[in-house]
Amino acid sequence: MLHKTVPQELLNLHSVLCDAIKAEQVDSSLMQASINYTRWLLVEGNPVEDIIQLAANTKAEVSLEARADCLSCLAEVFLRRAKLDEAEESLNRGVELHRQAQDVFGEAYDLQNLGNVFLRQHKLDAAEESLNRAVELHQQTQDVLGEATDLRKLGTVFLRRDKLDEAENSLNRAVELHRQAHSVLGEANDLRKLGGVFLRRDKLDEAEESLTRAVELHRQAHSVLGEANDLRKLGDVFLRRSKLDEAEESLNRAVELHRQAQDVLGEAYDLQKLGDVFLRRSKLDEAEKSLSRAMELHRQTHSTLGEANDLQMLGDVFLRCSKLDEAEESLNRALELHRQAQNILGEALDLQILGVIFLQRSKLDEAEELLNQAVELHRQAQDVLGEAYDLQQLGEVFLRRDNLEKAGEFLNRAVELHRQAQDVPGEAEDLRKLGDVFSRHFKLDDAEELLNRAVKLHQQAQDVLGEADDFQKLGEGFSKTEQA
Repeated sequence: MLHKTVPQELLNLHSVLCDAIKAEQVDSSLMQASINYTRWLLVEGNPVEDIIQLAANTKAEVSLEARADCLSCLAEVFLRRAKLDEAEESLNRGVELHRQAQDVFGEAYDLQNLGNVFLRQHKLDAAEESLNRAVELHQQTQDVLGEATDLRKLGTVFLRRDKLDEAENSLNRAVELHRQAHSVLGEANDLRKLGGVFLRRDKLDEAEESLTRAVELHRQAHSVLGEANDLRKLGDVFLRRSKLDEAEESLNRAVELHRQAQDVLGEAYDLQKLGDVFLRRSKLDEAEKSLSRAMELHRQTHSTLGEANDLQMLGDVFLRCSKLDEAEESLNRALELHRQAQNILGEALDLQILGVIFLQRSKLDEAEELLNQAVELHRQAQDVLGEAYDLQQLGEVFLRRDNLEKAGEFLNRAVELHRQAQDVPGEAEDLRKLGDVFSRHFKLDDAEELLNRAVKLHQQAQDVLGEADDFQKLGEGFSKTEQA
């Protein structure tokens, strides 16, 4: 056959494979050559589906395993190109053919990839079912690496469902199996996911340790993409610690590596996080630019959740610019997309920021209703930090109503949660608002003490605007003292 007889160095692989398949010169060797060619293109970051699609759809008599393997490879291309419906269809056909051929190994990997597709489609029940079945089959074939990868993906499902105990258990089992199999790359990916779980649990030391180790292992494995994803997560940890210089450095390096790896989706998430850094520094023009670019890339890759988070953060930018109409429009769109993606945390934060918008419009009843909904969802998701900010804003609602007792109750609880989450800027803001409560009670010494603590925390967080607001409140307190 042509693909066997022409010297390798003279082949135009694409043309030769295409001509051979169209000429119905198809056998197991040609099918495997088509798979190898397509996988090589995947590694090169330039996935092309025409050759593998021709091979998968050939009318020639080929084995069930060969056709199923082609469908599995075709699904990988569709998945890389964010063609999720086509990937699902190819994998379902692959599962059926691998079952008919009694190829347990092939079926297990199809189910693993189906779990990945369902994750991307936000179909969490289907993802969990598919991955649990993959675990069973990988255990049946004693495929340690396959089982470890299934468990990591299950950890992601549990994380999305806010089942943090199950996520941590699944990921720890994955780490054990990858170490058992001496898979440096697999262990590195598990550790990054574990870092995400620790971050959600406000265990920042454990998160940083896990992610730093992941960076080391990804470098050892020469995985540019893995290192880039670790650095983005580390940027998140630094953000939570209010180490803005370290966060920006980590995220800029992640952008470079994701561009090097031609990973558009990864770059989009880096830019989203950089937007958060600029927001924290009150560089609103840079924040809007970074987030708008992130949204373009998320739309390009059909990432509903990514776009929703961009819109949410852009709403925050517009809010800080006092563009309330644009902020509300952006957040309502984010709310639709977060609900579509069944993302409770995203929905909770949308409601929180919408509550702040209504607060600024002095629509206190609507603000209270939205913020109470946000509290419920943040508690459901075990998100201490999110709940802390909800309570802080509810404290502001009751301050506006001159219900100082209720305001103090919400703000004291917010202080507790912000400390638990090690969120310095949040605690500083709580203390300033509590200072306002004491000032209105004419407990001026207590108010001054709280505001001085707020100043120190805002300085620690490099929050110049927050510090300025603290000094303004201190000045108002001194005026009251002089009048008294």
